[in-house]
Amino acid sequence: MRKYEFGINKRSKDHGLLVLINKSISADCKKNNIDKDIFANEIGTTKGTLENKLKMSNSINAVTIEEFIHIMEITGDYSPLKYLNEMFGFIMTSTEPQTETDVLSLSELADEMVIECGESFSEVKKAAKEGKITEEKKSNMLKEAKDGIEAALKLKQAIEVIQPVEDH
Repeated sequence: MRKYEFGINKRSKDHGLLVLINKSISADCKKNNIDKDIFANEIGTTKGTLENKLKMSNSINAVTIEEFIHIMEITGDYSPLKYLNEMFGFIMTSTEPQTETDVLSLSELADEMVIECGESFSEVKKAAKEGKITEEKKSNMLKEAKDGIEAALKLKQAIEVIQPVEDH
């Protein structure tokens, strides 16, 4: 049975997630030519509080789920959410309707998928040939497999929105 103690069982902040959130905010401020004060105000806090929430060393203040969602809504950057998906072994894909892809773009997506799947195949074959799988090799294989799946999903989504032409 788990023992719960207030404050002790709190999960520590994740450095990678904080970096991505901070990058999203900084990029949005730069793109819109605004200060972090204005951005912080948009999510209902102050610049100082926001900065404290994004510091690893501040164990008291943390970004709330509501703020996390609001930041992604404002910035349109879902890389922090993608990071969380990957942390738990999921691959994120959008269900939003895609705009139709032209044939050239479709060809590029197919090339990208073949390259990514080829790299995945290569990593697995190298490890199998050596007859042992180190932690680093396993990590490389998983990364390449994930990249291949993501490329395949992008191609699939592009194909789904194609409007076929009539044969004549």
